[in-house]
Amino acid sequence: MLLQKVISSGIGAFTSNSSRDYIEVCIATATRALQLLCFSFVSKLWDYKKGNHIEFSRDEANILNNFFNSEIELNIQYYSELLFTLVSIFDAQKIVPPFSEFNKDCIGKGSSFDKACKNLEGIKSKLDSGQVIYSTAFEAENELTIFLSTLSFLANYKMVSVKQITYNNIRNEDVRYLHSYTFLGVDSDDKLFSTKFKYDAHPISNDAVLIYKDKYQEGLNLFPFIIDVNALTNELEVKICFYTCFEERKKKLTYFDINKIASEKNEDFKNLGDPSQVVIQFNEDIERDVELN
Repeated sequence: MLLQKVISSGIGAFTSNSSRDYIEVCIATATRALQLLCFSFVSKLWDYKKGNHIEFSRDEANILNNFFNSEIELNIQYYSELLFTLVSIFDAQKIVPPFSEFNKDCIGKGSSFDKACKNLEGIKSKLDSGQVIYSTAFEAENELTIFLSTLSFLANYKMVSVKQITYNNIRNEDVRYLHSYTFLGVDSDDKLFSTKFKYDAHPISNDAVLIYKDKYQEGLNLFPFIIDVNALTNELEVKICFYTCFEERKKKLTYFDINKIASEKNEDFKNLGDPSQVVIQFNEDIERDVELN
């Protein structure tokens, strides 16, 4: 459902007369879909590592460190390499992938998927240098079609934003937890998928974004890589943002609002006027209070 949201967020550009707009959305759609896949693998690896010792090779450690510490948004080619590395780690550690339908052979070196990622990155370079022509839009569309066909299994999965978890303990009754959550990737005016409330015997993570196939309670938590900013600020509407970079010196996390879909940014990415950016700044006062307590 969120993949549908990523694509539909740029639907205006798909009907635009501007080939540049069209290409930008093709690139952005591929980037966000690839990030969704990588975020899912990283999240499951993170959970696995809590109870298991893993030693990464130097190359694996470098790829992962770059993901967590890059100060600019990484490109399609990098995320393709990150995915390949994560799959290798999962194989070595015998970790079950986060998606049962995932076929590692489809994303391997030299695969159609791998070639599509490289070609899309090449088209992005042409876009940045102003070398695109009208036919380049058709090239981008063809490569995106190949790219998305490999990830078609994501259509089997749903996502929810967990807004709030309330503890309910009534005398002489079993403890219950009230889950408040919203489906992602659907029309916010659709009452069927508006904010839901459900009692459950078990708690789940508050402010989480979960991807799941059957039961959301068993879903994989993608926080903090995918967040619902409005859930963090107690607002009703959903505002899904993807992690892009971390500036340690400024103690700042930067996210991308997928409702303002656009192609990945280059060195000019940190332009404060960019409406797609959502910046989360560490609060030093709160950090100091936590350390004191």
